[in-house]
Amino acid sequence: MYPRGSEWRRWDLHIHTPDTVLEDEYKGDWNSFLTAIEEQHEVITLGITDYLCLTNYSKMKRLWADGRIRNILLLVPNIEFRITPQTKDGHAINIHLLISPDDVNHEDLILQALGRLHWRYADQNYSCLPAQLMALGRAYDANATSEKSALRQGVSQFKIDFSHFRDWYKAETWLKRNSIVVVAAGEDGLSGLSKDSGWAGTRDEIGRFADMIFSGNPREREFWLGTRSEEHRKEIQRLGGPKGCIHGSDAHSLDRLFHPALDRFCWIKGDPTFEGLRQVLFEADDRVHIGPTSPDYHDRARVISAVTIRASNGWFAEGAMPLNSNLVSVIGAKGSGKSAFADLVAFGAGGFPEDDQSSFLNRAREHLTGTEIELNWTDGRTVVASLDEGQPPTSEVRYLSQSFVERLCSQDYRGDELVREIESVIFSHLDPTDTLNASDFPELRALKTQHTRRHREEVRARMEYLIREDEVLRSNRQTISEKGVRLAALEKEREALQKQIPPAQNEAEAKIQEELQRMREELTTLQAASGKDKQLIVKIDSIRARGASFSKEIDRFNAELHVLLSEIGIPLVEVNVYRAEIQGRVNDMLLPNLRGGRANRRARGELRQPSRGYDCQRNARDKCVGNESDSRSNTKN
Repeated sequence: MYPRGSEWRRWDLHIHTPDTVLEDEYKGDWNSFLTAIEEQHEVITLGITDYLCLTNYSKMKRLWADGRIRNILLLVPNIEFRITPQTKDGHAINIHLLISPDDVNHEDLILQALGRLHWRYADQNYSCLPAQLMALGRAYDANATSEKSALRQGVSQFKIDFSHFRDWYKAETWLKRNSIVVVAAGEDGLSGLSKDSGWAGTRDEIGRFADMIFSGNPREREFWLGTRSEEHRKEIQRLGGPKGCIHGSDAHSLDRLFHPALDRFCWIKGDPTFEGLRQVLFEADDRVHIGPTSPDYHDRARVISAVTIRASNGWFAEGAMPLNSNLVSVIGAKGSGKSAFADLVAFGAGGFPEDDQSSFLNRAREHLTGTEIELNWTDGRTVVASLDEGQPPTSEVRYLSQSFVERLCSQDYRGDELVREIESVIFSHLDPTDTLNASDFPELRALKTQHTRRHREEVRARMEYLIREDEVLRSNRQTISEKGVRLAALEKEREALQKQIPPAQNEAEAKIQEELQRMREELTTLQAASGKDKQLIVKIDSIRARGASFSKEIDRFNAELHVLLSEIGIPLVEVNVYRAEIQGRVNDMLLPNLRGGRANRRARGELRQPSRGYDCQRNARDKCVGNESDSRSNTKN
């Protein structure tokens, strides 16, 4: 019935007609009401609403069958109930039943269900049927003598408790299967029951009972979709899951007809059928939109609305084939003509690859003499291409043929071309303001990942340094056992040499030998200390080299940042705020630290006072080192 598939269409599921039971401002002018509907061409589905009654829907249905309002594709009965508890402002809660008109007997079935809904007044049960409601009105107000006033009084008093209404609805099998429960969200609905009041539990139960929400408020829609936070989503799951928000004009007069406040029109993506409306239950976020325009933001000049293939010698059926503006899938068994159809559409749009010898069009061209492809674009243009005359010179589509895709996805193919095609498609769909003035995807990627690539190089250099350090540590660890063996051998050698020392012949020789031994031990200590000092000097040189390298990196960073800051308009006088630098003269502390380390070892007793002769040599050496340190660091030891 609707071969184009789901489209955004404007629905108004909440309008009242002349003779509506309450707040009727039409003054009984049915002709003006019908003419106003016929003169508009946007709304295609109406929810004919009245309080507890079906009478006006049945009248509209008869007028529709007689040829009026033929621009309306669907009429949905909308029965509005007012139930207790009352809101904080003293209003009843509004609950609507949108009922499917698909069953040919749906009016009788609805009336039967309404006849089983009762409310008790003055020890008398009254059902929800017009005659019974009028009887209730007269019982309540003896002055309500006319049918209209009696019905109005009966409807005003017929307010069912929510629990009673819910039990009735669940017991009505046909009605429950063929209707959608919609609860108002405003002050005459759920918002009228405070979450912090004693009615919070009832409020939750009504929300859980509803299938949809009547509201045009964006915050209400956000709430019932459960998109604010994870905690919010869990709360909505507790209330029965996400629910779609639909809206209507709630018109009681001609000036309100199809004009909800703030132009909050209701757009539903689906066929104009009750099943199309029911689809909102399953895709609440994607199938309904409230706003002045539909969310169909396609460039009409780039969307094909229909394809017609003529004179194809029986290969294709004649007649236009409508296409949806969103995803279109061509399905069918192997050999049913899917690739052939795609080839012809690409040819008509000027995007067919003539060099693709494996394509249907090139293999079957001799059998398609005289074939024409007509493309209707959504902006109103019509393009006709003939296979005999060649495809249009301007390409309006990017066609990826089956053979092209198979070649891109083959196992022995590197995939570079496939990646380029994907990147090209992505880049073509980006908002121009998001392309950063890049001419293609690789250039945009380079702009977007500049910082990431620089950071990656820094991480790589750091990893290489750590790997080298690890190799050195592993190498040193492997020599520990060798050094232990060498140390043991030297110890044995020392013991052997000590045995070869001749014994002292007198007390003077004994003292000399003791002094020599002490000096040897101190020499060994000094040699070890000297080795440590040389290791420190090597580390100092390494620190200096790394500092110099880092200083160059800082200079490079400052120069690059200066350019970037200038490009974004930072004044020159403020650029120095971002300048990075090393505070102080870092080299001044290096060699004094070396001397300080030796002084600390002496204080700990690691260095003993040598003999006078050696002391002179050591002092001379220290003086040289001290002079060198002074010249390097401008500090005194």
